[in-house]
Parts: sequence; structure tokens; C-alpha cells
Amino acid sequence: MATVTFPDDLGGDGLTVTDDANPDTGLAAGGHRLRFVPALNNTVAMARTAADQAAAAKQSETAAAASRSAAKSSETRAANSASAANSSKTAAADSAKAAARSAESVDADQIMHKRGSGLANEVGTAATRDVGTADGELMEVGAWGLGGTAPDIADEFGRDFDTWIRDNKIGTIATQWSNGPLGDGNYTGLLINLSRVYMNFIYQKFIGVSDLYIYERIGDISKKEWGKWSRCFNAGSVSDDRSDFLFKHYENANGSVIKFGDGSAIARKSFFALTEDAGTVGSNRIKQAVWTLPLRAVSSGSVTPSIVFADGTDYAGKEIRYEDMCYLRAYPSGNGSTVVAQIGDLQKRDLADYTPRVHLTATYNWR
Repeated sequence: MATVTFPDDLGGDGLTVTDDANPDTGLAAGGHRLRFVPALNNTVAMARTAADQAAAAKQSETAAAASRSAAKSSETRAANSASAANSSKTAAADSAKAAARSAESVDADQIMHKRGSGLANEVGTAATRDVGTADGELMEVGAWGLGGTAPDIADEFGRDFDTWIRDNKIGTIATQWSNGPLGDGNYTGLLINLSRVYMNFIYQKFIGVSDLYIYERIGDISKKEWGKWSRCFNAGSVSDDRSDFLFKHYENANGSVIKFGDGSAIARKSFFALTEDAGTVGSNRIKQAVWTLPLRAVSSGSVTPSIVFADGTDYAGKEIRYEDMCYLRAYPSGNGSTVVAQIGDLQKRDLADYTPRVHLTATYNWR
């Protein structure tokens, strides 16, 4: 590292400059903006001092005619001044070279300035923060399991979900644990353990890898009591290939159906028109239509249909109108895939111009 000082006794102001990034003396890292011109000013000042001293030496040389001894002394001083001037010139040249090198090595667009200085690239608040996990500090990658791989926390919890850990933790589980959502057993997944700011409750969430469920619960720290585990359902946990989903709803051209995880289902078809003239069956004149269930039943024996007239007809909401000698009925057919809906007229009246609409409902087992 090169250092140049412009001393007061040689015409300088005591300024010291270096070719490094020292915040007080350096010309690097943008320091040349503050110190390069003052360094040149000092060079000129010292050169002026040298010139003045040279003039004094000349006067001393003239005075030497009166006194050889005085002339000798003046000559010596003049020589010293000349030497100092030469040193100053050399120092100034070196400073100029160092400043030029610093300017070449610094990208002004990358220089950060103090917040509030009004200059470009002011530092943000993060520049004044330490990295750590205390209040007000910047979290490093992996703090509390965030931003990195969740660490194994089996030893920390003693492989027991009921362990009271007041610190916020996100960790990996892959071993035998006790007091889990399904009791004691092997658990593989992630455990999230979060403490409320007032340190009176702890929230736990377990995300299982071996199944598609998420479990959660809350513990009361003051009472040392854990609440029951609750299972959260999601799209994966209500898929048809699971035996324990709650229910799913479907709609298609044949109606709507709600299928339950226990294997039962309820199907409905509204404003179903009975358009087929079935002629006479026994003593009844029949008009009918076949309803294809929106979800096939496991067998026709499990299907229990019901039928009522649709709103807007003469028989709205009624199953039988004995005074008109008319009846409705529905029965399963087609090995559980269809239901036949019929209207019969006991007096064998012509139903060709009559197209009743009905509401059909069927309960059955879909598996």
C-alpha cells in the first residue's frame, strides 16, 4: 500500500492519501471523488512553496557577496528546498497515477451510499442488521427450518408429539413416535410446531408423506393439555380410490348424484318427461320413460326409487290421485343402471297427448 502525505512545512495542509479503500485516506472504492482534487491542490501549493524557496535562495546567493558564510548557508537551504520540491513533484505524480488506477477499478454504479445521503444506491435497512435469530435480526437460510431442508427433530422431541417445545420448529419425522394423530407408531412426514406470541398456546401440524392427510391440534401450555388431533381433508384425500372420503358430488346429463365414502349414493333427476306410450299393461293405460342413473348402482336390488309429479303439472307434489284414477310408480331395472318411471291411468284413458314431468330420486349402493 502506497501512502503520500502533504506536510505543512512544505506548503501542504497535512493531507494523507493512500491507494487502498481506507474510508479516511483511500483513493479506491470511490475515495478519489473526495481526495484526488485536494491532493492536486496540495501538489500545486507545495510546488509554489518550492518556487518561493528557490527565489529566496536566489536572494541569498546575491547576499552571499557580502557574506560568504551567509551565502554558503543560503545555498544549502536552496538545495534542500529544491530537493523537497522534487519530492513533492514525485509524490504528486504518484498520487495522480494511484487516483487513475482507482478510477479505472471502481464501477460507480455499484458504490453504495449512506441511507439518507441523497446519493444513488442508498443502502437499505438490511445493511445495518446482523444475521441471526434474535428480534430484529435477519434470518439466515435454514433458520427454524425455513429456506432449507427441514432437519430431523426426533431427538429434540424425544420422538413424542406431546413434548412441550416452545420454540418454533419445522422438522422432519421418519421413525417411531408416540402420541401421534393415529396413536403410537411409525410416522414419516413434516412436523410444524409454532408457539403463540404470548407463549400460552402451541399449534402443531403434521403433514404425512405416507398418506394424503394433514393433522393439526392446539396445546394449552398453562394447563399442559393437548387438544385432539383434527384431520384436514383435501382434494387428494377425497379421491374415489380411498375408502374413507366423506362425499363427492357429480352432475351429468342424467342428473345429479352425491356419493358417500361408505358406498351409498343419492341420485336425482328433475322435470323428467314421460314420453313413451307403453300401451296397456293389464287394466292400466301406461306412459313411461327410462331414467339412466348418473352413477351406476352395484346391483338393481340396492336401488330404492321414488317419484312425484313435478311442479307445474296437474299432479304437482302428489304420488297418487285416486279421484282421477291415476298413479305413478318407479322401479329399478337394467342390473342397477336404470330406473323405469311410469304413469298409469286406471280408466284406460288415452294418454297420447299428455306428457307429464316428474321428479325422480333413488338411493342405492354404488359399491
